Amino acid sequence: MSIDMNEEDPVRRAIGIGLCAQCTERITGTLPTSSSDTVCPVCFGLLAPAEMNHLTEQVLQTHRDSDYVTEHYSVALTFPRCMALRQVTAVLHVLRPSPADSLPVVMGKIKDIKDVLQTHLRTTCTTLGTYLPDQGLLVSVEWTHPKGNEGFAFLSTLPERIYTPPGRSPEISTTVIKEALSRMTVHDYHTHHPDPLEGWHLDQPATLALRLSHSAILLMGRYVKLQRGLAQTPWVLNGERKTKTSVQELIALSLLQRAMPTVDLAAAELTEYNASDPSKKQRIGNGHCKGKFFNCYANSEVDAMYKFHSCGREDIDVRMLGCGRPFVVEVLNPHHSHFTPEQLLEMTASVNQEAIHRVQISHLHLASKAEFDSMNTMIETKAKTYRCVAWVSCDLDQSTALLNEINQRTDISVEQKTPIRVLHRRTVMTREKTIHSIHCKAINTHWLLVDVTTSSGMYVKEFIHSDFGRTTPSLGDLLKCRAEIIQLDVLDLV
Repeated sequence: MSIDMNEEDPVRRAIGIGLCAQCTERITGTLPTSSSDTVCPVCFGLLAPAEMNHLTEQVLQTHRDSDYVTEHYSVALTFPRCMALRQVTAVLHVLRPSPADSLPVVMGKIKDIKDVLQTHLRTTCTTLGTYLPDQGLLVSVEWTHPKGNEGFAFLSTLPERIYTPPGRSPEISTTVIKEALSRMTVHDYHTHHPDPLEGWHLDQPATLALRLSHSAILLMGRYVKLQRGLAQTPWVLNGERKTKTSVQELIALSLLQRAMPTVDLAAAELTEYNASDPSKKQRIGNGHCKGKFFNCYANSEVDAMYKFHSCGREDIDVRMLGCGRPFVVEVLNPHHSHFTPEQLLEMTASVNQEAIHRVQISHLHLASKAEFDSMNTMIETKAKTYRCVAWVSCDLDQSTALLNEINQRTDISVEQKTPIRVLHRRTVMTREKTIHSIHCKAINTHWLLVDVTTSSGMYVKEFIHSDFGRTTPSLGDLLKCRAEIIQLDVLDLV
């Protein structure tokens, strides 16, 4: 097809380079009475009415075939990488803007292909729910084309102020292309891309691939841990499970059954990668150990299902009592995302029944990102109250006055070197902490009940026994004798 570069009518110039009626109208503002019957070289045929109807049918049918239950949806569209360049080429050829004009200004007057398709899906896919950007069901649509990666060679001729090569990556991303275009003028484009219509025409439309997923939901609550010997997260050492279950699993796996009702979690096989050969997996038991603190992996189906977060953690031999510790089960790609208050109560009861005498949860609800961020902030700021049972070498019957003196003290400054028991996983440093209040009550001659409220991050066990002098002052220092911790409970997070 011959192209008349001197044609004065923008609509005829658009038709002359093979643009479809929809792209001609987007660029010129006028819907032509006739247009090319070939595949549009700008939109790759995506804006043809038949293709847009097909897209809607595919989205709705894919959703009907899935088990997603949702109230909201959003759309993510990915196009052949060269589409941005082709759109600029068409606009400059059809509208002939001034050489001094910047490309962002010129292109800002044109309705983008992505905007057209997103508007179309929002108006034709209302059965999916209410459209909310980045929330709910995510409809991901990707189009590819054999010519999708062509036409980038001229970018290497651009000055550094416009284009920076992508470093080690041999592939030029759509983002890099758009950033280069945003720094160009019309003159820059014509100078460095003198023959943009070379290889212009397409002999087939783009191919569509569609995938559904869902934004994560945050199930927040509080847990009480009633049993000692129960780790917060799965305890795996050298490929061997040290405990049968954990707080994380007792809570999360039960909740996941409601968010992912079609997945058989009980059949999940827990595995850990061989450190010397990541391709080798070793079976270490049943369950799921995808958590914030662990480097172990479940099978491919379950591994990506959730993350467990909590406001701090207690040791395996420590109970968590009082109002409980805030936690969040972040369900990734949930199939059910909305729960009524009645359903949340049922889910709470289910966890509590399955974990009876071990873990109990309360205040379960769907949380916002702001609530989640607030919980993470609490980890570093909240004071904590503990109850300790301690043995001391001194005769408490002779220490009443000293105990009363200690009980009157507040805001005791304590310096703690990194405890010996955590040296393998914590930076060696001295941390300044505070005992806000302390109350010691003698049980008998050598046994003591100690309630302490401390600043966040204090190692309470070491405050009792001093960790060979690495924590000063310790309870032993205050009592002027040797002290050992026997039991420890967390009573409250203030």
